Amino acid sequence: MNKFSTFIVLSILLSLFHVPSAAPSKFPSAHGYWEGNWGGPTPFNVYLEPGKDGAMTGTITWSLQYFNNGTGKMADTYPKEFLRGTWNEKTGVLILNTTGEEDPYGLLSPGYYQMQMDASGAVMKGFTSSESNGYFQTEIEMSRIRT
Repeated sequence: MNKFSTFIVLSILLSLFHVPSAAPSKFPSAHGYWEGNWGGPTPFNVYLEPGKDGAMTGTITWSLQYFNNGTGKMADTYPKEFLRGTWNEKTGVLILNTTGEEDPYGLLSPGYYQMQMDASGAVMKGFTSSESNGYFQTEIEMSRIRT
């Protein structure tokens, strides 16, 4: 093997172990207030609270409408979903599962959420899924309002 071939092989091997410099070594905390939408015009607000060893709890307040039989019109409601999961500050991955609901009209289904924080710490994108009323999965995105 000549010097040029050795250089090419070493360059390829080194590139396999290269970590992009844009990837942070530690993401900002996910703690705080977030807002976003889920599958179209379904806005929500989230409050996330960190615990020990990467544990995370949270509350989603949804902004939904339901048909009010009494008035015969659509009405606004703000059901809540209580969450528990994990936050990985090294990878920026947030995983949450529904642990309870405050939903007087039965509009929510227990969900699973997997999100990836961007390098700035201002946005998380991912997906949510549920199997309670038939399986569904959809993209979800949220932006930080404040910590």
